[in-house]
Amino acid sequence: MHPKHPGIEFLATLPQFQCRMGLKDWYLVDVRHGTIVSAVDSDEPKYRDAIQLRFAGQPEPFVAELGPYLDLQVFEASRLLGFSADEQEEWQAQANTAWRRAQGDE
Repeated sequence: MHPKHPGIEFLATLPQFQCRMGLKDWYLVDVRHGTIVSAVDSDEPKYRDAIQLRFAGQPEPFVAELGPYLDLQVFEASRLLGFSADEQEEWQAQANTAWRRAQGDE
């Protein structure tokens, strides 16, 4: 079984995340600092390409735009694994595809 949200599915492939099954869907744990990353539980179109971040010690989650978050995490994975420029470009293309899928463009 795979995550329903394309952004969560892509992020789960990066080394800084561990994927876990929640009550309704998959979520991620950023192993560097414990941030919980999940899809926004809403049918509103404005949340299609957004994700929810729950930081340790914060009572309410933060809703972030998916595109910039994916870009940041590809950059972080690149630093962790020492990607070449070509590898980073390939991962960025995959992130962009996930973002378009989340927006409903693919």
